[in-house]
Amino acid sequence: MNTNFHQENINVGMERLKPVYWNPIFLGDELYLLVSEGLWSQLLANEYIWQTAQIEGKEFAELVIDGFYSFGKERKQENARSYKCRN
Repeated sequence: MNTNFHQENINVGMERLKPVYWNPIFLGDELYLLVSEGLWSQLLANEYIWQTAQIEGKEFAELVIDGFYSFGKERKQENARSYKCRN
């Protein structure tokens, strides 16, 4: 794979994540889309989630993972609301 192409995909992904960074559920959704569209590998998404956990904490990262694995499901709406109420 061309290194410039790979770096460009990473940069595009990072730009797409900026608007949703503070909502962990939507961040998980966007990570899911990046992986499913083939812009990011699952390994890169996992690394991003791990780094987010180091910065924002375990609870935030768990909600990101919930958003990633429950893409399009209703229960994450409730999780997002309860997270906003606590912060």
